[in-house]
Amino acid sequence: MGPYMNALERRTYPLPGDDHRPSPAGTGDGARQPPGAYCGVCRKKFGSEATLSAHLGSDRHRRAAAAAAQTQPPPQDKAPDEALGSLGRALRLAAKDPAVAAVVLWGVARDLAPHAQQRAGLRRALEGAQRCLRALEADAGLRGAQWPARRLLKTALDCDLALARLAADDGDAARAAGAYEAAVRRFLALDADALAALGRCASPAAMAARAAQVAAALPRKLARPDDVTQALDALDEAGGALLAPGAGPAAARRGLGARFLSRALALARARPDAALRALLHAAAAAAALGAAAFAADCAALVAAAHAAQPGARAHVAAAFAAALRAGDLVRAAGLARALCAAAPEPWARFLADLAARLAAADVAWLAAAARPAWDAAAAHPLAADPDEDRRIRGLVGALLAHLLAPYTWHSPCADKTQSS
Repeated sequence: MGPYMNALERRTYPLPGDDHRPSPAGTGDGARQPPGAYCGVCRKKFGSEATLSAHLGSDRHRRAAAAAAQTQPPPQDKAPDEALGSLGRALRLAAKDPAVAAVVLWGVARDLAPHAQQRAGLRRALEGAQRCLRALEADAGLRGAQWPARRLLKTALDCDLALARLAADDGDAARAAGAYEAAVRRFLALDADALAALGRCASPAAMAARAAQVAAALPRKLARPDDVTQALDALDEAGGALLAPGAGPAAARRGLGARFLSRALALARARPDAALRALLHAAAAAAALGAAAFAADCAALVAAAHAAQPGARAHVAAAFAAALRAGDLVRAAGLARALCAAAPEPWARFLADLAARLAAADVAWLAAAARPAWDAAAAHPLAADPDEDRRIRGLVGALLAHLLAPYTWHSPCADKTQSS
């Protein structure tokens, strides 16, 4: 346990959420560097950084560095053995001094994490750290100087998420989903039923409205930008776990709720790109679950609230095409209207006209005027991003080829004339 305690005393072992991460006091061999400009390979001190820089470029230094690399024995990884030795002592210390034990156990977990064969020890360290952090949350008098409230909150989330990842790696999707949800609820101080209540909303619009209310009433203020980032990342990870195969239908609904809460929090903190990403993830999850109508309604929300953002228009165009291919003219028309309201451009108006003509079975227009109308609309830019523009053109072009084929008459005589 010595390395962890010494590091704690010197404040050289960074705690999660610590914005100040000082460098270790010693060199690689444990000896303290002399003051001033110093070359550890040649063991020479220089009067200034300029002379040191000149020395580092010299042939003499290069030869010394090459010789040191050849003669130095390869380092042996003793971290797992040392960490496991500290683990037992820290667990025994936990009841007496949870503040110190939490630092040691978190450090042990970080040392064991890269070693796949030490998963049992990693789990013990994380569970021990979790118990210590819970004790510190319950009794502020135990925290000491090394555990201010913000660092305690952020480290507890990191610890909870690490344990949830272990459950996911074990293949236990249901347990992992529960662990992720509990971690997010604890970090954001959500009610136990918060995500479930969001999941019970009947439509994306209702879910978005409810999520905005929850985000506005969050007890955690998340005052710093990195706190918001950590919350959004945790919600994204939890949403993915809840939507994972094997987590169950009820968990999937809560996963959609987590996606919408992530969007609402991002909108409240002026992060429109993160908000759109969360909504697109929700739409993709709904489509994967077979809820095509819910996915299409997500696309309508994208059109209404995010049409100016990169990628949004292509997503709406893809949803419009999917609705028409499925024969859902009502939803396709709704998507086109939402897109026209947010982006009243020729190509959006063409999609609305196409849906209306299909609903009215306007054979004459479909046979003779649909393609020229699209060509005229497509003469204008469809999106600011060239890749998105090309994607929309490809989507609509393929859709028209599919939809207009029954209205296109081919003369056998004309075909023979063209072939000759």
